[in-house]
Amino acid sequence: MPGQFLNDVPHFRKLPEPALRRLAASFRARAVAAGETVYSIGDPVAELFVVEAGTIVLMRAGPDGQPVPDSRVVAGDIFGAVDLFDNDRRTETAQAAEASWLQQADREHLLSFLKEEPLAALNLRLAAARGHAQRTRAALAVAQRRAVRRRVNQEVRLTTEGAQPRQVTLVDISHLGICLKDAPPDWREDQTVQCDLAWREWRLEVPGRIVWRASSEVGIEFEGISPAQQGELQQAVGQMLEA
Repeated sequence: MPGQFLNDVPHFRKLPEPALRRLAASFRARAVAAGETVYSIGDPVAELFVVEAGTIVLMRAGPDGQPVPDSRVVAGDIFGAVDLFDNDRRTETAQAAEASWLQQADREHLLSFLKEEPLAALNLRLAAARGHAQRTRAALAVAQRRAVRRRVNQEVRLTTEGAQPRQVTLVDISHLGICLKDAPPDWREDQTVQCDLAWREWRLEVPGRIVWRASSEVGIEFEGISPAQQGELQQAVGQMLEA
């Protein structure tokens, strides 16, 4: 049936078929090239999007005002909902990570439809609330890291399971975690990794969660680091800064 892609969207799949048909009529297809910007921070909020194929990166404004990767959406996901109900201007940037095929619905037509379908409206409002909460958590994590971080910029050896040791740059550290440059390309946001770092005689083995990735840099939040390891880490950093 027309609008078959809506069956893959959890927010809409429970709608009765007549409602799905009416909703599908609000959407039109859009192809975007890799690297193409779908919308930018400050743009008017004019559409809601469904990813039919491909990957879209959502970015928030960083401390310097430049976009910082926040999350990714893939086939079956919606995006643009975070500003749909309460804002006239976009508070995030959406950019294609690869050639992608989207479906976009005009905001006014969609809001009119949602007035008649309260379940769909509730699901979209929940999606918008989750987006706001995710961005708030990310912003707080960045602020905490910045408040206590120490700039290092020292090459260290990283060992990961099933791979050869590699040289990476320890960009900075805090009591919460570390920032590494030239991290393994398969490391992704929200992934738990084993941080096995070595520099001269010093070695740190502690699990961590990747809370952000931007190009070859990753921010890793420690999980379960002991006070003794914290002390050893601070001591090693002191030596690195003197090297």
